[in-house]
Amino acid sequence: MKSACSLLILAAAMGSQIAFAASEDPTLGAPAPKIDVRTWLKGTPVTTFDKNKLYVVEFWATWCGPCKQSIPHLTELAAKNKDVTFVGVSIWEDDTNGSVKKFVDDMGPKMAYNVAYSGNQDKMAVSWMKAYGQNGIPSAFVVKDGKIQWVGHPMSLEGPLAEIKSGKFNLAAAQQKFAQALEATKAEAKAIDDLKESELLYKQGKKTEASAKLDEAAKLFPQAAASAKLVRLGWLAKDDLGAWRKRIGELSASKDPEEVAMVGEFGVEQARPGGDVALGKEAIETVLKATNESNFLVEYYASMFYTQTKDNALALKSASKARDLLSKSEFNSPEFKAELDKQVKELSAAPKHN
Repeated sequence: MKSACSLLILAAAMGSQIAFAASEDPTLGAPAPKIDVRTWLKGTPVTTFDKNKLYVVEFWATWCGPCKQSIPHLTELAAKNKDVTFVGVSIWEDDTNGSVKKFVDDMGPKMAYNVAYSGNQDKMAVSWMKAYGQNGIPSAFVVKDGKIQWVGHPMSLEGPLAEIKSGKFNLAAAQQKFAQALEATKAEAKAIDDLKESELLYKQGKKTEASAKLDEAAKLFPQAAASAKLVRLGWLAKDDLGAWRKRIGELSASKDPEEVAMVGEFGVEQARPGGDVALGKEAIETVLKATNESNFLVEYYASMFYTQTKDNALALKSASKARDLLSKSEFNSPEFKAELDKQVKELSAAPKHN
């Protein structure tokens, strides 16, 4: 299991952006779309692309955990490549009462490049991200001679950027790799659509059709198979609570880490608007007991659930345990540790009552 979130949890967290997909297949080497922002928040405004200069345009949002982790990396790259203009553009969020500007100001020297706010699912979210089939942030684009040379995660930017600067970049190979990634993106987007449609069919009482649609999603995109199981678990809770409790117990005691994690994911999903919090709590408590509170991912999910339900005492307990267990888990990384350190610090200062 390489991800702490299933496709379904990711879709719920990210909303409509996971559905973004290119209507026409884009290609690298095409002219870059225009810079189209609402507000410049930091640095020098960039209005056009000078064909004699190199640019990195990166898309992010304040709520995006991976974006926060990549910001210092972009700052480091900007310092090492002073001949490259770096632009960070906030998308997929509302700038409520200057919230994006406040985030940028709070980042201070950790975000030392040009920063702008484009809007929520419009402007550059459409002309850049949607046009290039990018359905997740952070995403970075490298522009040279006014044309897009590379698209990918900013944590993977350093190598391609160095090759583009040196003239050693193989555009043809990059085009082929990008086309393959785009096909996977399309499959992912279609799988998400199928998952959402299955839920709608289920609510309409068309359970056979809903089940078939889940099967379609699982065939389209491998990660959707786990999400389909999670959806079926939710359906079971509505159709037969006794059978659901039995299944939750089996999953919690399973030797399969993905099955164990599924119970935690179910709990987190129920903490979201429209979920059944009591059912989510039962799932979290069951899997915590079954794993003797010694499973990193379960503790991490528990901390998410209790934080969302504002039970700060239990959230702190689980976050602290998750931090202690991190070093022996497959998710161990300085970025993850920093995130948990911050969570523990904030929860330690928060009121401990509901």
